[in-house]
Amino acid sequence: QYAITLTLLIVAVYFNRHLQFLQDTPTGFRSEGILYAQLVNRNQFEHGSYERKNYEEIWKRQVSFYEQKLNECPFIEKWSPNRSESILHSQSQYNIINDKDESHQLIVRYTGKNYFDIHELKVIDGIIPEMEKDAFNHKVVLNEAAMKLFGYQSANEAFVRSKEPLWFGFNTVTNEYIKGGVELMPVEAVVSNYYASHVSEGIKPVMFLIDNGNMNGNVAITVQKGKEKEVIDYLGNMIKEMTGSSDFVYSWLQDEVDTLYDDDRRLTVIYNIFALVGILVCCLGLFGISLFDIRRRYREIAIRKAHGAGMKDLYQLLFKKYLAVLGASFVVAVPIAYYLIHQYTADFVMKAPIGMGIFVLALLLVAVISMGTLYWQIRKAANIDPATVMKTE
Repeated sequence: QYAITLTLLIVAVYFNRHLQFLQDTPTGFRSEGILYAQLVNRNQFEHGSYERKNYEEIWKRQVSFYEQKLNECPFIEKWSPNRSESILHSQSQYNIINDKDESHQLIVRYTGKNYFDIHELKVIDGIIPEMEKDAFNHKVVLNEAAMKLFGYQSANEAFVRSKEPLWFGFNTVTNEYIKGGVELMPVEAVVSNYYASHVSEGIKPVMFLIDNGNMNGNVAITVQKGKEKEVIDYLGNMIKEMTGSSDFVYSWLQDEVDTLYDDDRRLTVIYNIFALVGILVCCLGLFGISLFDIRRRYREIAIRKAHGAGMKDLYQLLFKKYLAVLGASFVVAVPIAYYLIHQYTADFVMKAPIGMGIFVLALLLVAVISMGTLYWQIRKAANIDPATVMKTE
């Protein structure tokens, strides 16, 4: 019982510390007050009830209206068209090749220039380029991890391309279809690293493709603190004014960050519950065993007291056995708990360190609780009247 309880408690203490470690690790980007909103679904718009010839005109009118309204809102600090949904979404991955024909898989995000300001991604080298509204091409920005992966020291020496097209377009001037990204492109800037997903997965290499910043229906918005409700209401009224319905899809980046660690929270709660159950069972078992064991030694205690043994001597005598059992159980529990923790976190790039502190804390908790359970029985046994026991035993 001691060994099982100690094992469960060690694991529970570790996962509580691990969860705290994950939550305290800076993500590398701003998450508070970042709102992602889908103002209009362009795919549905294209295949809706509008006549094809009027599509572009209607779309441009809506875009112009939304851009004006977003700029007028006093509670919106910054906003940007959002191509890649959340900064935490990493479904788009491509094999990217450098000028030495070295290939690595990178997360690719399609963004506007303001995207970096909104998420507070620091520019380490170079300058985030400004794109023309009618530009067909994209400009490349890498994070530090991608630069390191390709062996580049500065943006000036970095050139990358993709094995497959990264974007498609149609040049109305030359009447040609464009397959972009397959030719070597210079890296315009380098931004700081950030955790693109769960912290335990570590830093991932990311390539940003800066587009012309035209509205596509989705936006990323920086909201003033405490004005979250006002902005949601404003966007709802804005959409209602254009479409007649105030319904729209939105999400908060901080909620997405918190959701990443839901499984970790559930796992921590489960281990905490099992550890508490283990402690309870251990205390009940210890209570029964110690009640029988100490009661059986009443005659020995009486004789020792008759020969001058003091309270201190009796406490040491009766506690010694259970402390030895606790120590032996601790020796057994430590490698088992370490193995369980190591196996579960084997694939984690980032994880809380397994220090001696978690083992010592678990030992102290079990020792205090179990010794507290024993104390009143031992105190009762140590205060017996030797004469009474000698007559009855």
